[in-house]
Amino acid sequence: MAVEIWLGETVKVKVTVKNTGTQSRNFGVKCKAISESTTVTIGRKETGLLSKGSSKTVNFYYTPDSTSETGYIDFKAYVYENSDCSGRLLDSAKRSDAVFVKYMDAKIVDASHFTLRHLCNYDTYARALIRNTGNVRATFYVFFAGMDPNSYTWNHHTFAKTITLDPGEEAWTDYFTLWECQDCWQTHCYNVLGKWKIKIIVSASNSYEYDVLDEYESTECTVIE
Repeated sequence: MAVEIWLGETVKVKVTVKNTGTQSRNFGVKCKAISESTTVTIGRKETGLLSKGSSKTVNFYYTPDSTSETGYIDFKAYVYENSDCSGRLLDSAKRSDAVFVKYMDAKIVDASHFTLRHLCNYDTYARALIRNTGNVRATFYVFFAGMDPNSYTWNHHTFAKTITLDPGEEAWTDYFTLWECQDCWQTHCYNVLGKWKIKIIVSASNSYEYDVLDEYESTECTVIE
């Protein structure tokens, strides 16, 4: 069974080399990580002087750092006659599906919104279609933010809605909210009248500032009176 790690985590790869020749020798060992889309050389190391029949385990450390190094990873090791991995290739061995590299990601595939004026209140309805573009089942946090007509920052935020999706799965989530004035904290306030902007944020954690995976920002909302 493959060892599971997250993208950015480190796993140790052990390669054991045995001198099956008749003379002592310092061998060179090279190790590669192979995914469906790329091959990465993890490193090159020496065994140190091995006498006839003796063995040595060489350790490599692999840290996948791009989405091209996700999913199932094979490791392949090569042993060379010279310590700098030059000269004749003496042997190689491969461990298939040794590691499964997980990653979480999501995209906003579609979004819609409108603002409804009711008396002196401004209600906003917004919804977003979220797709899990990672390779594991995950729970995402969706925030809806507003910028009132008197502000230049996103000064209104809702609590997060959570949505759990399998890889490749899509689902809609929505909000209908009555925005409050940031000055007097009243919904019946003429300071918030005008055209709003809406932002939709998908995060890997319960924060609209950190671990953000994708954002959608509207133009000024259409006001329906």
